[in-house]
Parts: sequence; C-alpha cells; structure tokens
Amino acid sequence: MAFSLTTGLELLFMGASTAVAYSACNTGIQRGNMTLLATASYFTPVFSTLLAALWLHTVPDLAFWQGVAMITLGSLVCWWATRETQKQ
Repeated sequence: MAFSLTTGLELLFMGASTAVAYSACNTGIQRGNMTLLATASYFTPVFSTLLAALWLHTVPDLAFWQGVAMITLGSLVCWWATRETQKQ
C-alpha cells in the first residue's frame, strides 16, 4: 500500500462528501419535510453505487437499473400514500 497525492485527494474527497451528506441529513431531520426526507433516503444506495461505479470505472449492469426502477417506483408509491389530499 502506498500513499500519494492522488490517494490523499481521493481520501479527502470521500471524507468531505460523507461529512456533507451527514450534515444535510441532520439538517433535514431537524428542519425539513420528513416525507421528502424519507423518499430521498430511498435513493441513497443508488447514489452511492453510482459514485462507486464512477470511482472504479465500471458500468452498472441491467440488474442495477432494474433495482433503480423498483426503488423509484416504491418511493413514488410511498409518496402517493402519504401525500395530503385537498379538501373540497
């Protein structure tokens, strides 16, 4: 294992992005819309997998995109079930 400027910058980027993500989540919990936060949390694995794929120079296969479609559909179903309806 060797330490270089490139690995140091990669480590700094990953640490900073993790810190920003936790900070945004904490702010969302304290002041945000919980329904929106819960819906957005379904996409966290999708974003982390895409970041890893970019980082490792790989291409997600069909099963990944099928999973993304199922997560999106599930998120939309949850939003539909918890939305407020207008009273007439």
